[in-house]
Amino acid sequence: MDNRTSIKYLSQCIDEIEPLKAEKDEGANKYIHWREKTESIVRNIFGETSTEYKELHSVFHPQYFPSIGDSHERVDYHKKYVNSLEYLNNKLSGYKTALEMKLSSEIESDNFDSLKEVSRICSRFSNVIRSIRKRHSNRKPLTVKDEYDVQYLLRILLSVSFNDIRPEETTPSYAGTSSRIDFLLKNERIAVETKMTREDLADKEVSKQLIQDIAQYQTHPDVDSLLCFIYDPEQFIENPMSIINDLESRSNENLTIKVIVSPIF
Repeated sequence: MDNRTSIKYLSQCIDEIEPLKAEKDEGANKYIHWREKTESIVRNIFGETSTEYKELHSVFHPQYFPSIGDSHERVDYHKKYVNSLEYLNNKLSGYKTALEMKLSSEIESDNFDSLKEVSRICSRFSNVIRSIRKRHSNRKPLTVKDEYDVQYLLRILLSVSFNDIRPEETTPSYAGTSSRIDFLLKNERIAVETKMTREDLADKEVSKQLIQDIAQYQTHPDVDSLLCFIYDPEQFIENPMSIINDLESRSNENLTIKVIVSPIF
């Protein structure tokens, strides 16, 4: 039983509690029928060994409404009966709220766009660099000097949003050679390639390397999307939009390609 259906059935059980409170002698059978149905629903949702089912099962369970005895006995019994229903109402409402929160979390997770989140992190990479250069108390600034530093910091940033980040996964062989993926988000099926520009690694050479990478990712069994992150702090890239458009145009039904150049001017 999925969470949406479970919430629906629990809501029905809760809605039936208030009318039961007003029942007198003839309410015994109605209560027992409701209780059996409710116990069955909770057992199916949470399981017979669950805390939820045990809590419900242990509640005061009237077998009958006394038809004899003085009025004080009947009033006292009915008060216990109503208190029992109030307790059940609170418990069932708590179970329902917990399921609603779980359902909301599932919906949020389903709507989470992993590739968009990786793109957002890469797009703000240069902002992070500027931030870590300024430190208090005359402490030495943190600097990013080469591609290894870029990979180190990027992995830290990705770990805020993703749990399983695998460094240096091998790509399938292409034209007799294979390479290493900088990062593989296996659950999200996203590969991340990082480049840091320098004088001999600008527009033409960066494009050439990434085109070779794209060819190898086309047949990778764990990759549906490739994000190419180019960190260009010294502005060696003369025409970033040309690189972005050219590489992203190579997307096809097997591989979605996203290119981020940061900072971009």
